[in-house]
Amino acid sequence: LHWAAANGHEEIVKLFLDEPRFKEKIDVLQKNNFGRSALTEGFSSSNTKLVGHLLEHDSAEEDRLIGGMKKEDVTNSDEA
Repeated sequence: LHWAAANGHEEIVKLFLDEPRFKEKIDVLQKNNFGRSALTEGFSSSNTKLVGHLLEHDSAEEDRLIGGMKKEDVTNSDEA
């Protein structure tokens, strides 16, 4: 996902995001070994439609986008 986003491959990104087997497992804010998320990589590609697809994914929650939290952090804070 990171590679496809970084290289502007919108259709490949969309395939990953829309595939039912992956939909719940994908986290567009998960960082790679270089500390960059798929969303960050998408921004670097300058493909606004690709970035839009990433932002529309369930894992791109507003609280996480603002605070840089992990998905588990948001889930755990909801339980408290």
